[in-house]
Amino acid sequence: MADKAKPVFSLTGIMIIAVLLRAAAVSFGLPHSYHADEPIVVHHALAYGTGDFNPHFFKIPPLVSYLLFLAYGAYYAAGRAMGWFGRVQDFEIAFYADPTPFYLIARILFGVTLGALTVYAVYRLVKRFFSEPAAAVSALFLAVCYLHVRDSHYVYVDIPLLLVMVLGFFPFFKILEKGHALQSHVAAGVCIGLATAIKYNGAFLAVPYVACALWAKRRSGLFQGVAIAFVCSLVTFVVLNPFAVIDGPFFLEEIFTQAQTNTGILGNHGMLGLKVGHYLTYALWGAMGLPLLVLSMYGMLGAFQSFEPKRAVLAIYLLGYYGVLCVAGQPYARYVLPMLPFAMILAGDGVVGLGAKAKGQRAALFTVVLVICIVPTLSRSLKFHQIMAADDTRTLAKAWIEENIPAGSRIALERDFYMPLLKFSRKQLEEKLAATAGGAELRSKSRERRLRYALSVLGNDGVPDYELYYLVDENELRGRSLFKSPTILFDYEVLRALGIEYVVMSAPDQQPREESFREQLRREGELVAEFNPYPELRPEMTLDNQSMTGGPFLWKDLKARDRNGPILSVYRLR
Repeated sequence: MADKAKPVFSLTGIMIIAVLLRAAAVSFGLPHSYHADEPIVVHHALAYGTGDFNPHFFKIPPLVSYLLFLAYGAYYAAGRAMGWFGRVQDFEIAFYADPTPFYLIARILFGVTLGALTVYAVYRLVKRFFSEPAAAVSALFLAVCYLHVRDSHYVYVDIPLLLVMVLGFFPFFKILEKGHALQSHVAAGVCIGLATAIKYNGAFLAVPYVACALWAKRRSGLFQGVAIAFVCSLVTFVVLNPFAVIDGPFFLEEIFTQAQTNTGILGNHGMLGLKVGHYLTYALWGAMGLPLLVLSMYGMLGAFQSFEPKRAVLAIYLLGYYGVLCVAGQPYARYVLPMLPFAMILAGDGVVGLGAKAKGQRAALFTVVLVICIVPTLSRSLKFHQIMAADDTRTLAKAWIEENIPAGSRIALERDFYMPLLKFSRKQLEEKLAATAGGAELRSKSRERRLRYALSVLGNDGVPDYELYYLVDENELRGRSLFKSPTILFDYEVLRALGIEYVVMSAPDQQPREESFREQLRREGELVAEFNPYPELRPEMTLDNQSMTGGPFLWKDLKARDRNGPILSVYRLR
Protein backbone atom coordinates (compact mmCIF):
# COMPACT_ATOMS: atom_id res chain seq x y z
CA MET A 1 0.00 0.00 0.00
CA ALA A 2 2.94 2.31 -0.38
CA ASP A 3 2.61 5.41 -2.53
CA LYS A 4 4.58 3.78 -5.36
CA ALA A 5 2.36 0.69 -5.44
CA LYS A 6 0.49 -0.23 -8.59
CA PRO A 7 -3.16 0.89 -8.75
CA VAL A 8 -5.49 -1.58 -7.08
CA PHE A 9 -8.17 -1.00 -9.73
CA SER A 10 -8.07 -0.05 -13.38
CA LEU A 11 -9.16 3.54 -14.00
CA THR A 12 -10.89 2.31 -17.15
CA GLY A 13 -12.88 -0.21 -15.12
CA ILE A 14 -13.85 2.41 -12.56
CA MET A 15 -15.02 4.80 -15.26
CA ILE A 16 -17.07 2.07 -16.97
CA ILE A 17 -18.80 1.37 -13.64
CA ALA A 18 -19.38 5.09 -13.09
CA VAL A 19 -20.92 5.64 -16.53
CA LEU A 20 -23.09 2.51 -16.48
CA LEU A 21 -24.52 3.24 -13.03
CA ARG A 22 -25.41 6.79 -14.09
CA ALA A 23 -26.70 6.01 -17.58
CA ALA A 24 -28.96 3.06 -16.69
CA ALA A 25 -32.64 4.11 -16.62
CA VAL A 26 -31.69 7.72 -17.41
CA SER A 27 -34.83 8.03 -19.56
CA PHE A 28 -37.10 7.35 -16.55
CA GLY A 29 -40.59 8.84 -16.73
CA LEU A 30 -40.23 10.38 -20.18
CA PRO A 31 -42.00 11.93 -21.98
CA HIS A 32 -43.45 13.02 -18.63
CA SER A 33 -41.36 14.98 -16.13
CA TYR A 34 -41.34 13.29 -12.73
CA HIS A 35 -38.60 15.36 -11.12
CA ALA A 36 -39.82 18.51 -9.39
CA ASP A 37 -36.78 20.66 -10.28
CA GLU A 38 -35.77 19.51 -13.77
CA PRO A 39 -38.31 21.74 -15.59
CA ILE A 40 -36.75 24.80 -13.92
CA VAL A 41 -33.52 24.27 -15.86
CA VAL A 42 -35.04 22.93 -19.08
CA HIS A 43 -37.79 25.54 -19.42
CA HIS A 44 -35.44 28.43 -18.70
CA ALA A 45 -32.95 27.13 -21.28
CA LEU A 46 -35.68 27.00 -23.90
CA ALA A 47 -37.07 30.39 -22.86
CA TYR A 48 -33.75 32.06 -23.71
CA GLY A 49 -34.64 31.27 -27.31
CA THR A 50 -37.08 34.19 -27.11
CA GLY A 51 -34.09 36.53 -26.86
CA ASP A 52 -34.64 37.43 -23.21
CA PHE A 53 -31.62 36.17 -21.24
CA ASN A 54 -32.83 37.52 -17.94
CA PRO A 55 -33.94 34.36 -16.08
CA HIS A 56 -36.41 36.32 -13.90
CA PHE A 57 -35.63 33.66 -11.31
CA PHE A 58 -32.59 33.69 -9.03
CA LYS A 59 -33.35 31.09 -6.39
CA ILE A 60 -30.73 29.08 -8.26
CA PRO A 61 -28.20 30.78 -10.57
CA PRO A 62 -28.90 30.60 -14.33
CA LEU A 63 -25.51 29.29 -15.50
CA VAL A 64 -26.54 25.67 -16.05
CA SER A 65 -29.63 26.78 -17.99
CA TYR A 66 -27.40 29.08 -20.09
CA LEU A 67 -25.12 26.14 -20.90
CA LEU A 68 -28.13 23.96 -21.70
CA PHE A 69 -29.38 26.70 -24.03
CA LEU A 70 -26.10 26.37 -25.96
CA ALA A 71 -26.56 22.59 -26.08
CA TYR A 72 -30.07 23.05 -27.43
CA GLY A 73 -28.68 25.46 -30.01
CA ALA A 74 -26.28 22.75 -31.19
CA TYR A 75 -29.18 20.26 -31.26
CA TYR A 76 -31.23 22.67 -33.38
CA ALA A 77 -28.33 23.26 -35.80
CA ALA A 78 -27.76 19.52 -36.18
CA GLY A 79 -31.48 18.89 -36.58
CA ARG A 80 -31.81 21.58 -39.21
CA ALA A 81 -28.87 20.12 -41.13
CA MET A 82 -30.55 16.70 -40.97
CA GLY A 83 -33.89 18.11 -42.10
CA TRP A 84 -35.68 17.57 -38.77
CA PHE A 85 -36.40 21.28 -38.21
CA GLY A 86 -37.17 23.87 -40.84
CA ARG A 87 -37.67 26.91 -38.61
CA VAL A 88 -37.17 27.80 -34.96
CA GLN A 89 -40.93 27.35 -34.52
CA ASP A 90 -40.56 23.72 -35.62
CA PHE A 91 -38.01 23.24 -32.86
CA GLU A 92 -40.42 24.73 -30.33
CA ILE A 93 -43.28 22.54 -31.53
CA ALA A 94 -41.03 19.48 -31.30
CA PHE A 95 -40.65 20.17 -27.56
CA TYR A 96 -44.40 20.53 -27.09
CA ALA A 97 -45.03 17.32 -29.02
CA ASP A 98 -42.42 15.20 -27.24
CA PRO A 99 -39.89 16.67 -24.77
CA THR A 100 -38.02 13.35 -24.47
CA PRO A 101 -34.94 14.35 -26.58
CA PHE A 102 -34.63 17.65 -24.72
CA TYR A 103 -34.62 16.02 -21.30
CA LEU A 104 -32.30 13.23 -22.43
CA ILE A 105 -29.77 15.72 -23.79
CA ALA A 106 -29.85 17.61 -20.50
CA ARG A 107 -29.65 14.52 -18.29
CA ILE A 108 -26.82 12.94 -20.28
CA LEU A 109 -24.76 16.14 -20.41
CA PHE A 110 -25.27 17.55 -16.92
CA GLY A 111 -26.02 14.34 -15.05
CA VAL A 112 -24.38 11.28 -16.56
CA THR A 113 -21.36 12.96 -18.18
CA LEU A 114 -20.47 15.46 -15.48
CA GLY A 115 -21.20 12.89 -12.78
CA ALA A 116 -18.75 10.43 -14.34
CA LEU A 117 -16.21 13.22 -14.91
CA THR A 118 -16.38 14.01 -11.19
CA VAL A 119 -15.29 10.43 -10.49
CA TYR A 120 -12.37 10.94 -12.89
CA ALA A 121 -11.48 14.29 -11.30
CA VAL A 122 -11.39 12.67 -7.84
CA TYR A 123 -9.01 10.02 -9.19
CA ARG A 124 -6.67 12.64 -10.66
CA LEU A 125 -6.79 14.84 -7.56
CA VAL A 126 -5.96 12.02 -5.15
CA LYS A 127 -3.31 10.53 -7.43
CA ARG A 128 -1.59 13.91 -7.77
CA PHE A 129 -1.65 14.88 -4.08
CA PHE A 130 -1.94 11.57 -2.16
CA SER A 131 -1.25 8.21 -3.83
CA GLU A 132 -2.38 6.12 -6.76
CA PRO A 133 -3.89 3.33 -4.62
CA ALA A 134 -5.89 5.90 -2.63
CA ALA A 135 -6.96 7.51 -5.92
CA ALA A 136 -8.36 4.24 -7.24
CA VAL A 137 -10.24 3.42 -4.04
CA SER A 138 -11.64 6.97 -3.64
CA ALA A 139 -12.82 7.04 -7.26
CA LEU A 140 -14.42 3.61 -6.90
CA PHE A 141 -16.25 4.70 -3.75
CA LEU A 142 -17.66 7.77 -5.53
CA ALA A 143 -18.50 5.71 -8.63
CA VAL A 144 -20.86 3.49 -6.62
CA CYS A 145 -22.01 6.10 -4.04
CA TYR A 146 -25.80 5.92 -4.15
CA LEU A 147 -26.78 9.57 -3.77
CA HIS A 148 -24.26 10.63 -6.40
CA VAL A 149 -25.51 7.88 -8.73
CA ARG A 150 -29.14 8.81 -8.16
CA ASP A 151 -28.74 12.53 -8.71
CA SER A 152 -26.55 11.97 -11.79
CA HIS A 153 -29.78 10.83 -13.45
CA TYR A 154 -31.23 14.34 -13.15
CA VAL A 155 -30.63 17.62 -14.91
CA TYR A 156 -30.05 20.10 -12.12
CA VAL A 157 -27.23 22.19 -10.68
CA ASP A 158 -25.90 19.83 -7.99
CA ILE A 159 -23.81 17.45 -10.12
CA PRO A 160 -22.11 20.23 -12.17
CA LEU A 161 -21.33 21.96 -8.86
CA LEU A 162 -19.51 18.90 -7.50
CA LEU A 163 -17.23 18.67 -10.53
CA VAL A 164 -16.17 22.31 -10.17
CA MET A 165 -15.65 21.92 -6.42
CA VAL A 166 -13.33 18.95 -6.93
CA LEU A 167 -11.42 20.83 -9.65
CA GLY A 168 -11.03 23.76 -7.26
CA PHE A 169 -8.87 21.68 -4.93
CA PHE A 170 -6.14 21.36 -7.59
CA PRO A 171 -5.04 25.02 -7.29
CA PHE A 172 -5.81 25.00 -3.55
CA PHE A 173 -3.39 22.14 -2.91
CA LYS A 174 -0.80 23.65 -5.24
CA ILE A 175 -0.85 26.79 -3.12
CA LEU A 176 -0.52 24.62 -0.03
CA GLU A 177 2.48 22.78 -1.44
CA LYS A 178 4.33 25.40 -3.46
CA GLY A 179 3.31 28.78 -2.15
CA HIS A 180 1.51 31.77 -3.57
CA ALA A 181 2.04 31.56 -7.31
CA LEU A 182 -0.16 34.08 -9.11
CA GLN A 183 -1.63 31.56 -11.54
CA SER A 184 -2.74 29.29 -8.69
CA HIS A 185 -4.65 32.12 -7.00
CA VAL A 186 -6.24 33.14 -10.30
CA ALA A 187 -7.34 29.53 -10.92
CA ALA A 188 -8.64 29.27 -7.33
CA GLY A 189 -10.67 32.48 -7.69
CA VAL A 190 -12.13 31.37 -11.01
CA CYS A 191 -13.17 28.03 -9.51
CA ILE A 192 -14.85 29.72 -6.53
CA GLY A 193 -16.69 32.15 -8.79
CA LEU A 194 -17.70 29.37 -11.18
CA ALA A 195 -18.97 27.18 -8.33
CA THR A 196 -21.03 30.07 -6.95
CA ALA A 197 -22.42 30.80 -10.42
CA ILE A 198 -23.63 27.20 -10.60
CA LYS A 199 -25.18 27.11 -7.13
CA TYR A 200 -24.80 29.67 -4.37
CA ASN A 201 -23.49 27.21 -1.78
CA GLY A 202 -20.48 26.81 -4.06
CA ALA A 203 -19.19 29.97 -2.33
CA PHE A 204 -18.24 27.73 0.59
CA LEU A 205 -15.32 26.62 -1.57
CA ALA A 206 -13.65 29.78 -0.27
CA VAL A 207 -13.18 28.10 3.14
CA PRO A 208 -10.70 25.38 2.05
CA TYR A 209 -9.04 27.94 -0.24
CA VAL A 210 -8.37 30.32 2.66
CA ALA A 211 -7.19 27.39 4.81
CA CYS A 212 -4.70 26.37 2.11
CA ALA A 213 -3.54 29.95 1.61
CA LEU A 214 -2.88 30.42 5.35
CA TRP A 215 -1.22 26.99 5.62
CA ALA A 216 1.10 27.41 2.62
CA LYS A 217 4.76 26.67 3.27
CA ARG A 218 5.89 30.01 1.88
CA ARG A 219 4.00 33.03 3.18
CA SER A 220 5.25 35.73 0.80
CA GLY A 221 2.53 36.91 -1.55
CA LEU A 222 -0.33 35.73 0.69
CA PHE A 223 -2.39 38.94 0.83
CA GLN A 224 -1.79 39.83 -2.79
CA GLY A 225 -2.79 36.31 -3.89
CA VAL A 226 -5.97 36.28 -1.79
CA ALA A 227 -6.97 39.72 -3.10
CA ILE A 228 -6.45 38.56 -6.70
CA ALA A 229 -8.47 35.40 -6.05
CA PHE A 230 -11.30 37.46 -4.56
CA VAL A 231 -11.43 39.75 -7.59
CA CYS A 232 -11.27 36.80 -9.99
CA SER A 233 -14.11 35.00 -8.18
CA LEU A 234 -16.30 38.11 -8.21
CA VAL A 235 -15.62 38.85 -11.89
CA THR A 236 -16.25 35.22 -12.84
CA PHE A 237 -19.58 35.18 -11.00
CA VAL A 238 -20.77 38.46 -12.57
CA VAL A 239 -19.68 37.47 -16.09
CA LEU A 240 -21.52 34.16 -15.81
CA ASN A 241 -24.55 35.67 -14.04
CA PRO A 242 -24.73 39.25 -15.38
CA PHE A 243 -28.37 39.81 -14.44
CA ALA A 244 -27.41 39.56 -10.79
CA VAL A 245 -26.12 43.10 -11.39
CA ILE A 246 -28.44 44.24 -14.18
CA ASP A 247 -31.52 43.11 -12.25
CA GLY A 248 -29.85 43.64 -8.88
CA PRO A 249 -32.86 44.50 -6.65
CA PHE A 250 -34.84 41.46 -7.78
CA PHE A 251 -31.73 39.29 -7.47
CA LEU A 252 -31.25 40.36 -3.84
CA GLU A 253 -34.95 39.86 -3.11
CA GLU A 254 -34.79 36.28 -4.44
CA ILE A 255 -31.63 35.50 -2.45
CA PHE A 256 -33.17 36.86 0.75
CA THR A 257 -36.40 34.90 0.18
CA GLN A 258 -34.50 31.68 -0.44
CA ALA A 259 -32.37 32.18 2.67
CA GLN A 260 -35.50 32.66 4.75
CA THR A 261 -37.00 29.51 3.26
CA ASN A 262 -33.93 27.45 4.16
CA THR A 263 -33.75 28.57 7.77
CA GLY A 264 -37.53 28.30 8.12
CA ILE A 265 -37.63 24.70 6.93
CA LEU A 266 -34.82 23.65 9.22
CA GLY A 267 -36.39 25.54 12.06
CA ASN A 268 -39.25 23.06 11.93
CA HIS A 269 -36.83 20.27 12.80
CA GLY A 270 -36.36 21.46 16.32
CA MET A 271 -33.18 21.94 18.35
CA LEU A 272 -29.70 22.13 16.86
CA GLY A 273 -28.85 18.65 18.13
CA LEU A 274 -31.75 17.21 16.14
CA LYS A 275 -30.56 19.00 13.01
CA VAL A 276 -27.06 17.59 13.43
CA GLY A 277 -28.47 14.12 13.86
CA HIS A 278 -30.78 14.48 10.86
CA TYR A 279 -28.01 15.02 8.31
CA LEU A 280 -25.85 12.31 9.82
CA THR A 281 -28.42 9.55 10.29
CA TYR A 282 -30.69 10.39 7.37
CA ALA A 283 -28.77 12.11 4.58
CA LEU A 284 -25.19 10.84 4.88
CA TRP A 285 -26.12 7.34 6.03
CA GLY A 286 -28.60 7.01 3.20
CA ALA A 287 -26.21 8.56 0.69
CA MET A 288 -23.37 6.09 1.13
CA GLY A 289 -24.45 3.36 3.56
CA LEU A 290 -23.27 2.92 7.13
CA PRO A 291 -19.92 1.13 6.47
CA LEU A 292 -18.71 3.78 4.04
CA LEU A 293 -19.90 6.54 6.35
CA VAL A 294 -17.97 5.01 9.24
CA LEU A 295 -14.88 4.63 7.05
CA SER A 296 -15.04 8.26 5.93
CA MET A 297 -15.32 9.35 9.57
CA TYR A 298 -12.32 7.15 10.36
CA GLY A 299 -10.41 8.91 7.58
CA MET A 300 -11.46 12.28 8.99
CA LEU A 301 -10.29 11.28 12.46
CA GLY A 302 -6.96 10.20 11.00
CA ALA A 303 -6.67 13.53 9.20
CA PHE A 304 -7.04 15.45 12.46
CA GLN A 305 -4.69 13.13 14.32
CA SER A 306 -1.89 13.43 11.79
CA PHE A 307 -2.78 17.04 10.97
CA GLU A 308 -1.12 16.58 7.60
CA PRO A 309 -2.19 19.81 5.83
CA LYS A 310 -4.03 18.42 2.78
CA ARG A 311 -5.96 15.84 4.78
CA ALA A 312 -6.71 18.36 7.51
CA VAL A 313 -8.06 20.86 4.95
CA LEU A 314 -10.45 18.20 3.64
CA ALA A 315 -11.62 17.42 7.17
CA ILE A 316 -12.07 21.14 7.96
CA TYR A 317 -14.09 21.58 4.78
CA LEU A 318 -16.39 18.65 5.65
CA LEU A 319 -17.00 19.77 9.22
CA GLY A 320 -17.49 23.39 8.20
CA TYR A 321 -19.94 22.54 5.44
CA TYR A 322 -21.85 20.24 7.78
CA GLY A 323 -22.13 23.10 10.27
CA VAL A 324 -23.51 25.43 7.60
CA LEU A 325 -26.10 22.81 6.64
CA CYS A 326 -27.27 22.56 10.23
CA VAL A 327 -27.83 26.31 10.36
CA ALA A 328 -29.05 27.20 6.86
CA GLY A 329 -29.75 24.06 4.84
CA GLN A 330 -32.92 22.30 3.81
CA PRO A 331 -33.47 18.78 5.19
CA TYR A 332 -33.41 16.99 1.83
CA ALA A 333 -30.69 14.44 1.15
CA ARG A 334 -29.23 16.24 -1.89
CA TYR A 335 -27.93 19.00 0.37
CA VAL A 336 -25.07 16.76 1.49
CA LEU A 337 -23.92 16.14 -2.09
CA PRO A 338 -21.03 18.68 -1.87
CA MET A 339 -19.61 16.60 0.98
CA LEU A 340 -19.54 13.29 -0.86
CA PRO A 341 -16.44 13.51 -3.12
CA PHE A 342 -14.30 14.66 -0.22
CA ALA A 343 -15.76 12.12 2.19
CA MET A 344 -14.89 9.46 -0.41
CA ILE A 345 -11.31 10.78 -0.58
CA LEU A 346 -10.86 10.47 3.18
CA ALA A 347 -12.52 7.04 3.10
CA GLY A 348 -10.19 5.88 0.32
CA ASP A 349 -7.21 7.27 2.14
CA GLY A 350 -8.41 5.50 5.28
CA VAL A 351 -8.63 2.14 3.49
CA VAL A 352 -5.08 2.51 2.18
CA GLY A 353 -3.91 3.42 5.66
CA LEU A 354 -5.59 0.33 7.14
CA GLY A 355 -3.91 -1.83 4.53
CA ALA A 356 -0.53 -0.35 5.35
CA LYS A 357 -0.98 -1.18 9.03
CA ALA A 358 -2.19 -4.74 8.42
CA LYS A 359 1.20 -6.13 7.28
CA GLY A 360 0.79 -9.89 6.74
CA GLN A 361 -3.00 -9.80 6.37
CA ARG A 362 -2.94 -6.69 4.20
CA ALA A 363 -4.63 -8.09 1.08
CA ALA A 364 -7.33 -9.98 2.99
CA LEU A 365 -8.22 -7.02 5.22
CA PHE A 366 -8.20 -4.65 2.27
CA THR A 367 -10.60 -6.87 0.30
CA VAL A 368 -12.98 -7.42 3.23
CA VAL A 369 -13.20 -3.70 4.02
CA LEU A 370 -13.81 -2.83 0.37
CA VAL A 371 -16.61 -5.37 -0.01
CA ILE A 372 -18.27 -4.33 3.24
CA CYS A 373 -18.20 -0.67 2.15
CA ILE A 374 -19.24 -1.12 -1.47
CA VAL A 375 -22.06 -3.66 -1.24
CA PRO A 376 -24.63 -1.51 0.67
CA THR A 377 -24.31 1.57 -1.54
CA LEU A 378 -24.03 -0.44 -4.77
CA SER A 379 -27.17 -2.38 -3.81
CA ARG A 380 -29.05 0.90 -3.46
CA SER A 381 -27.90 2.03 -6.91
CA LEU A 382 -28.92 -1.22 -8.59
CA LYS A 383 -32.33 -1.24 -6.89
CA PHE A 384 -32.83 2.37 -7.97
CA HIS A 385 -32.33 1.35 -11.61
CA GLN A 386 -34.88 -1.43 -11.29
CA ILE A 387 -37.44 0.95 -9.81
CA MET A 388 -36.91 3.78 -12.29
CA ALA A 389 -37.04 1.45 -15.31
CA ALA A 390 -40.62 0.44 -14.41
CA ASP A 391 -43.65 2.60 -15.21
CA ASP A 392 -44.26 5.31 -12.62
CA THR A 393 -47.53 5.18 -10.69
CA ARG A 394 -48.45 8.53 -12.28
CA THR A 395 -48.03 6.98 -15.71
CA LEU A 396 -50.21 4.02 -14.71
CA ALA A 397 -52.86 6.30 -13.22
CA LYS A 398 -52.90 8.49 -16.35
CA ALA A 399 -53.40 5.44 -18.58
CA TRP A 400 -56.21 4.10 -16.35
CA ILE A 401 -58.02 7.44 -16.19
CA GLU A 402 -57.84 7.96 -19.94
CA GLU A 403 -59.22 4.47 -20.53
CA ASN A 404 -61.93 4.44 -17.86
CA ILE A 405 -63.09 8.03 -17.25
CA PRO A 406 -65.06 9.68 -20.05
CA ALA A 407 -63.56 12.70 -21.80
CA GLY A 408 -64.85 16.00 -20.47
CA SER A 409 -65.30 14.72 -16.91
CA ARG A 410 -64.44 17.11 -14.10
CA ILE A 411 -61.47 15.87 -12.08
CA ALA A 412 -59.89 17.40 -8.98
CA LEU A 413 -56.20 16.68 -8.44
CA GLU A 414 -54.40 17.03 -5.13
CA ARG A 415 -51.94 19.79 -6.00
CA ASP A 416 -49.81 18.96 -9.03
CA PHE A 417 -46.39 17.29 -8.78
CA TYR A 418 -47.61 13.97 -7.40
CA MET A 419 -50.46 13.76 -9.89
CA PRO A 420 -50.87 12.14 -13.34
CA LEU A 421 -50.37 14.61 -16.19
CA LEU A 422 -53.77 14.86 -17.87
CA LYS A 423 -54.94 17.08 -20.71
CA PHE A 424 -56.99 20.22 -20.06
CA SER A 425 -60.33 20.54 -21.81
CA ARG A 426 -60.76 22.79 -24.83
CA LYS A 427 -62.77 25.24 -22.74
CA GLN A 428 -60.00 25.54 -20.14
CA LEU A 429 -57.27 25.89 -22.77
CA GLU A 430 -59.22 28.67 -24.45
CA GLU A 431 -59.64 30.42 -21.08
CA LYS A 432 -55.89 30.20 -20.47
CA LEU A 433 -55.22 31.48 -23.99
CA ALA A 434 -57.53 34.44 -23.42
CA ALA A 435 -55.65 35.24 -20.21
CA THR A 436 -52.32 35.11 -22.05
CA ALA A 437 -53.12 36.50 -25.48
CA GLY A 438 -52.01 40.05 -26.11
CA GLY A 439 -49.22 39.95 -23.56
CA ALA A 440 -46.24 42.05 -24.62
CA GLU A 441 -43.60 39.94 -22.91
CA LEU A 442 -41.68 37.42 -24.99
CA ARG A 443 -42.51 34.65 -22.53
CA SER A 444 -46.20 35.50 -22.71
CA LYS A 445 -45.92 34.95 -26.45
CA SER A 446 -44.24 31.62 -25.79
CA ARG A 447 -47.06 30.51 -23.48
CA GLU A 448 -49.55 31.66 -26.09
CA ARG A 449 -47.86 29.51 -28.76
CA ARG A 450 -47.81 26.54 -26.40
CA LEU A 451 -51.53 26.88 -25.74
CA ARG A 452 -52.33 27.27 -29.44
CA TYR A 453 -50.38 24.09 -30.16
CA ALA A 454 -52.26 22.22 -27.40
CA LEU A 455 -55.56 23.37 -28.91
CA SER A 456 -54.50 22.38 -32.42
CA VAL A 457 -53.74 18.77 -31.47
CA LEU A 458 -56.54 18.31 -28.96
CA GLY A 459 -58.44 15.15 -29.83
CA ASN A 460 -56.24 14.29 -32.83
CA ASP A 461 -54.18 11.73 -30.94
CA GLY A 462 -57.14 9.95 -29.34
CA VAL A 463 -56.14 11.07 -25.83
CA PRO A 464 -59.18 12.35 -23.88
CA ASP A 465 -59.20 15.75 -22.21
CA TYR A 466 -60.77 16.76 -18.90
CA GLU A 467 -61.83 19.76 -16.86
CA LEU A 468 -59.03 19.78 -14.30
CA TYR A 469 -58.94 21.52 -10.91
CA TYR A 470 -56.15 21.59 -8.32
CA LEU A 471 -56.88 21.17 -4.62
CA VAL A 472 -54.88 23.63 -2.49
CA ASP A 473 -54.82 25.37 0.89
CA GLU A 474 -56.09 28.92 1.27
CA ASN A 475 -52.58 30.39 1.07
CA GLU A 476 -52.03 28.64 -2.28
CA LEU A 477 -55.10 29.97 -4.07
CA ARG A 478 -53.13 32.73 -5.77
CA GLY A 479 -49.78 32.81 -7.49
CA ARG A 480 -50.16 29.48 -9.29
CA SER A 481 -48.72 29.02 -12.76
CA LEU A 482 -51.03 29.03 -15.74
CA PHE A 483 -50.74 25.28 -16.20
CA LYS A 484 -51.34 24.44 -12.52
CA SER A 485 -54.68 26.19 -12.19
CA PRO A 486 -57.62 26.67 -11.62
CA THR A 487 -57.44 25.98 -7.90
CA ILE A 488 -60.12 25.01 -5.39
CA LEU A 489 -60.05 24.44 -1.65
CA PHE A 490 -60.02 21.08 0.11
CA ASP A 491 -63.75 21.31 0.73
CA TYR A 492 -66.08 18.47 -0.16
CA GLU A 493 -69.10 20.77 -0.56
CA VAL A 494 -67.17 23.04 -2.93
CA LEU A 495 -66.35 20.01 -5.08
CA ARG A 496 -69.98 18.98 -5.23
CA ALA A 497 -71.11 22.51 -6.05
CA LEU A 498 -68.67 22.63 -8.97
CA GLY A 499 -69.87 19.29 -10.27
CA ILE A 500 -66.55 17.51 -9.67
CA GLU A 501 -66.98 13.86 -10.58
CA TYR A 502 -63.61 12.36 -9.67
CA VAL A 503 -60.84 13.17 -7.19
CA VAL A 504 -57.25 11.93 -7.38
CA MET A 505 -55.35 11.90 -4.07
CA SER A 506 -51.87 10.88 -3.00
CA ALA A 507 -51.05 9.07 0.25
CA PRO A 508 -51.94 11.08 3.37
CA ASP A 509 -48.57 10.91 5.12
CA GLN A 510 -47.33 14.27 3.81
CA GLN A 511 -50.56 16.25 4.29
CA PRO A 512 -52.08 15.46 7.72
CA ARG A 513 -53.89 18.82 7.89
CA GLU A 514 -56.25 17.60 5.16
CA GLU A 515 -57.26 14.46 7.02
CA SER A 516 -60.84 15.64 7.59
CA PHE A 517 -61.30 16.09 3.84
CA ARG A 518 -59.77 12.67 3.18
CA GLU A 519 -62.02 11.05 5.75
CA GLN A 520 -65.12 12.55 4.18
CA LEU A 521 -63.89 11.47 0.74
CA ARG A 522 -63.43 7.89 1.97
CA ARG A 523 -66.85 7.94 3.61
CA GLU A 524 -68.93 9.57 0.89
CA GLY A 525 -66.89 8.83 -2.24
CA GLU A 526 -66.21 5.53 -3.96
CA LEU A 527 -62.63 4.29 -4.39
CA VAL A 528 -62.46 3.12 -8.01
CA ALA A 529 -58.72 2.66 -8.56
CA GLU A 530 -55.48 2.64 -6.61
CA PHE A 531 -51.86 2.68 -7.77
CA ASN A 532 -49.37 1.57 -5.14
CA PRO A 533 -45.58 1.39 -5.73
CA TYR A 534 -45.30 -0.82 -2.64
CA PRO A 535 -46.65 -4.27 -3.57
CA GLU A 536 -46.82 -5.46 0.04
CA LEU A 537 -47.62 -2.34 2.08
CA ARG A 538 -50.81 -0.52 3.05
CA PRO A 539 -51.33 2.90 1.45
CA GLU A 540 -51.26 4.65 4.85
CA MET A 541 -47.70 3.57 5.57
CA THR A 542 -44.85 6.01 4.97
CA LEU A 543 -41.21 4.98 4.59
CA ASP A 544 -39.58 8.38 4.15
CA ASN A 545 -40.86 11.55 5.82
CA GLN A 546 -39.14 13.84 3.29
CA SER A 547 -40.95 14.90 0.13
CA MET A 548 -39.74 13.03 -2.93
CA THR A 549 -38.24 15.40 -5.50
CA GLY A 550 -37.32 12.67 -7.99
CA GLY A 551 -36.60 9.06 -7.09
CA PRO A 552 -36.66 7.41 -3.64
CA PHE A 553 -33.76 7.74 -1.21
CA LEU A 554 -33.86 5.58 1.91
CA TRP A 555 -32.95 1.91 1.57
CA LYS A 556 -36.13 0.75 3.32
CA ASP A 557 -38.12 2.75 0.76
CA LEU A 558 -36.08 1.42 -2.17
CA LYS A 559 -36.35 -2.15 -0.95
CA ALA A 560 -40.13 -2.03 -0.57
CA ARG A 561 -40.86 -0.54 -4.01
CA ASP A 562 -41.29 -2.06 -7.42
CA ARG A 563 -41.65 1.32 -9.17
CA ASN A 564 -41.29 5.06 -8.66
CA GLY A 565 -44.09 7.46 -7.79
CA PRO A 566 -46.52 8.14 -4.94
CA ILE A 567 -49.48 6.05 -3.81
CA LEU A 568 -52.44 7.36 -5.82
CA SER A 569 -56.14 6.83 -5.16
CA VAL A 570 -58.95 7.69 -7.59
CA TYR A 571 -62.38 8.40 -6.04
CA ARG A 572 -65.74 8.84 -7.74
CA LEU A 573 -67.99 11.34 -5.98
CA ARG A 574 -71.49 10.03 -5.32
